[in-house]
Amino acid sequence: MAFGNLLDPIFGPLLNWPILLALAILSLLITVIITLITKYATNQTEMKRLKQDMKKYQKEMKSHKADPAQMMKVQKKAMSANTAYMKHSFRSMLWTLVPILIIFSWMNLHLAYEPILPNQEFELTATFSKGVTGQATLSALPELNYISNPTQNISAGLAKWKLGGDAGTYLLTLTHEGQSVEQQILISSEKEYLPPLTKHRGAIKSLKVELEKVKPLGNSFTLFGYQPGWLFTYILFSILFSSILRKVLDVY
Repeated sequence: MAFGNLLDPIFGPLLNWPILLALAILSLLITVIITLITKYATNQTEMKRLKQDMKKYQKEMKSHKADPAQMMKVQKKAMSANTAYMKHSFRSMLWTLVPILIIFSWMNLHLAYEPILPNQEFELTATFSKGVTGQATLSALPELNYISNPTQNISAGLAKWKLGGDAGTYLLTLTHEGQSVEQQILISSEKEYLPPLTKHRGAIKSLKVELEKVKPLGNSFTLFGYQPGWLFTYILFSILFSSILRKVLDVY
């Protein structure tokens, strides 16, 4: 939660806005940062020349389709130009990597899932190793409201619990035949939550809080059966903003 605490004063107000608008603003901000750093931290004259060379070599390769030997020579030149271009691009990536990762961490902590609201029913799923049977018992500190029995039978490698409670941070402990694993959950009316999945070793493989994924493009929008989340929507916005900004600022 360190990154979230660091960036909440800056980006926190965006959480009160529609999710699509918040993602558009964050995407634009990140794209502006990347574009400006690329423009001023790289040799744009050289990158422009290399890009023009690559286009020229691509045309030459098409004209030498009937001459494999000549086409291979041109292809080597194209690969050399592409490698040089990537080296220039890598310099700007080094400057942007850390701040972008911090912003991405904040977005993943606030925009990926719907929070567990106070007194809202939620489900916890435990996954067990193949062949594990018997019963598993769940406890919580402070106490939660158990909608299902704290002790559940393991069926087909799974055990599930339905819970609810007041706002706060809770420590869940799952016990099975001497093995205990823990997971924290956050119940809040704010746009925040803790990572829903923890992985473990032994008979208990994982614990997962079944949080509802945020769908910025709406519940009815699907792409080949897939409902895009925050990352896919961010990528769409970033491609759009990047193409516009690079043309306006003449960035290669």
